[in-house]
Amino acid sequence: MKFTADELRNNILSTGNTENYYKIKGKRYYISQNGSDNNDGLSPESAFATPDAIANITLTSGDAVLFERGSYFRITNSICMESGVTYGSYGEGQKPVISTSPADYARQTWSQTDKENVWQASFNYMPAVGIVFNHGKEFGTLRHSDTVITVPKRRWYYEGDVTLKENGEFRHDYNGGIIYLYCDKGNPSAIYDSIEILSDLTAITAKYKELENVVVDNLCVKYCGGFAISIGYSKENITITNCELGYLGGRFFSNCRVRYGNAIEFWEGYHNLTVKNNWIYHTYDSAITWQGRAGIPVDNVVFNQNLLEYNHCDIEFFEYESLKNFEMNNNIMRFTSSGWGDRSVDCAPRDDIEGCVRGVFSRLKGTLENVSFCGNVMYSPAKRIINCPLNEGQLEKIKCENNTLYFSPSHRLSDEVILVELDKPISSSNHEELEKAVSLFDDSMDIKYID
Repeated sequence: MKFTADELRNNILSTGNTENYYKIKGKRYYISQNGSDNNDGLSPESAFATPDAIANITLTSGDAVLFERGSYFRITNSICMESGVTYGSYGEGQKPVISTSPADYARQTWSQTDKENVWQASFNYMPAVGIVFNHGKEFGTLRHSDTVITVPKRRWYYEGDVTLKENGEFRHDYNGGIIYLYCDKGNPSAIYDSIEILSDLTAITAKYKELENVVVDNLCVKYCGGFAISIGYSKENITITNCELGYLGGRFFSNCRVRYGNAIEFWEGYHNLTVKNNWIYHTYDSAITWQGRAGIPVDNVVFNQNLLEYNHCDIEFFEYESLKNFEMNNNIMRFTSSGWGDRSVDCAPRDDIEGCVRGVFSRLKGTLENVSFCGNVMYSPAKRIINCPLNEGQLEKIKCENNTLYFSPSHRLSDEVILVELDKPISSSNHEELEKAVSLFDDSMDIKYID
């Protein structure tokens, strides 16, 4: 069954609680913003108050950690998942929110500096890599000096003063714990209804390698400068469903030569993965991805029926070994490469991985078998549509059918539309060229022009 974007979004936002979909055999631990970390967490009436309390208990396979709907959790430590545990929601109202933005800075104290229209506030957290104003109506613009500093846990940031001269421009003095923001309209707390500052912390990650048999369901993760959900070196059986993930990424990597941050990432662990019925938007890097360089076979991966909007890239994947049983079906991908991470005014936008689907099939050394890209809707992508270098004979092993492209010439940021031969992108200036180019990946794609 095909949905419109509004229908799919409403379906995702209106899903029931986790126990409606997944059987919980062990203990249930409850977390509510109205709870207390001095409680035992074993009932809604004795709920914990913060995710940090989970680190102090012993979880066993079959247990569940349930967050109360309507609660808002601002975390300064990553939530570390354990094998065999289900992470989900309980109660009534909107999905529980997990954010690495430490506070709504429209409600914090800003003071004017000695520089005209530059305001400052205390920010003693991990490096700030983005600002979202008024729930996404505006975005901050990162400015920095040329001095790169390395901090523990593979983090890099820029240190030193820099001139701020346009509204929304900001810089973070990490060592001094101060964020500076240019605003010529007055005190930012009086001008904006909300100011969410994205620290580069990852929200949810794995506690140990070889994570297995985990469910993440019905959570909302947003305003996070790192990854929303990052799982490295998992063993098998990871399921992520019915989640809302938005305004993500932007952290620095590799001596500040790269900015990145995915919504959902699997790194070098690719067996029995399911990502289904999630709404993911405004990701600086990729919405959903498995990737690595360890030469591990990939099998039984399902990325189906997700609504992906305003992400730099929607689905990304790369490895060097074999790929079997990989579904990318019935997703709706809207306004790809048009989000906050693609603004040319910001610091080092990602220009190298864009695409509704970006997969480096040409790296595969082993078998390519039972891969499908079917029933997807791609609506007004701004840059490359398909970014999938292929070796000879690989395309015939990929099932592509019933895909629809809505193409808007006025919305384009690049003439390049497809890359199927390494380092040789193809551009298009008219319908005939577009149809011919896209057919190199899917010769049955239905192309519709929109304003």
